[in-house]
Amino acid sequence: MKLFRSEEEILQENLEKEKQEKELKKSYTNIKINITDSKEDIELLEQIRVSSKKWSKYFDNATDPIKNYEIHKAICSSVYLNFHILNKLSISEKNISTLVEQNKELNNKFDMLIDQNKELENKFNTLIEQNKELNDKFDTLIETLKSK
Repeated sequence: MKLFRSEEEILQENLEKEKQEKELKKSYTNIKINITDSKEDIELLEQIRVSSKKWSKYFDNATDPIKNYEIHKAICSSVYLNFHILNKLSISEKNISTLVEQNKELNNKFDMLIDQNKELENKFNTLIEQNKELNDKFDTLIETLKSK
């Protein structure tokens, strides 16, 4: 009984996994399904492939292997598309929720800026009034000095 695997065994196993992934990608592209290189997509598609084979047995009324393949291909494509659409909708829903939250935050910040702008405008108007008063006092002082 071996406790440790040799490097060659590990490399061989990795090569076999890569070969299986390439075969899976090839089989999915044969049924016109485009996938990315992510492991999640490959795992999802493998689960779909296994489940679609099970479902195709339920729909298999013909003994002709060509029809069997066509049924399997149609079911696999349909199931994949359903999962793919649900996945995209889920991602879109998360993105929209994030955008809605960001929009709320921006609206709150915008409201704060508007309030700050109103406060600054009030302060500015107060300063203008004070400036007018000071100008009037200065004019009065000049008139008083001229009269003396």
